[in-house]
Amino acid sequence: RSWYVVAWEDKRYGNNDIFAQRLASDGRKLWTNVRVNTDATGTEQLSPDVATDGVGRFTVVWVDYRNASTAPDIYASRRDTNMLEVTTNQRLSTEVPARQQKFPSIAADRMGNVAVVWSQLNGSYWDVLGRMIDVDGVTQDLDFSGSTSLDSNQIKPDVALDGAYRYVVWMANRETRTYDIYGSITRYNDRALSASPLAVSFFMHQG
Repeated sequence: RSWYVVAWEDKRYGNNDIFAQRLASDGRKLWTNVRVNTDATGTEQLSPDVATDGVGRFTVVWVDYRNASTAPDIYASRRDTNMLEVTTNQRLSTEVPARQQKFPSIAADRMGNVAVVWSQLNGSYWDVLGRMIDVDGVTQDLDFSGSTSLDSNQIKPDVALDGAYRYVVWMANRETRTYDIYGSITRYNDRALSASPLAVSFFMHQG
């Protein structure tokens, strides 16, 4: 890849917003940096993470406080190499009743699939949840669960994709109440080729 993207919190407009900048492999700025969150509420946006895919786009995720009744939430936005928005700001978790989310992390594969993970407050404990976004920018209907423990805190997750498997790691204080590192591996895509139709028949006439 001849370019990469960085994202950060920026207070140039009075409150923390999320900005991104595309850079060449030698560190030169490509285009200008842009504000990724598009809300006009003057609320805080924090803790960004960014991933570039294999089809020339990048996706930024962050913690967002724009919705007073549900904040903090996890939001995402996808942009192209011209820094133009491909998908609008979207709230990734749509659970009812709404729950607080923090610690977002993101990964993308070369086919354009994206995985986002975060910690969500469920009752007294934080669990690890996530969402897949496909190459067309369509968010999958259901959250996936990174952790399976229901009686301890699961925080600060990270995720990676290789085109077939999704790898999630996180901190958890399950047994000793001190934090250890846990992980899970899940297949999210089948890269095998399948023939369709399965068979072709034809007639050859004499002569």
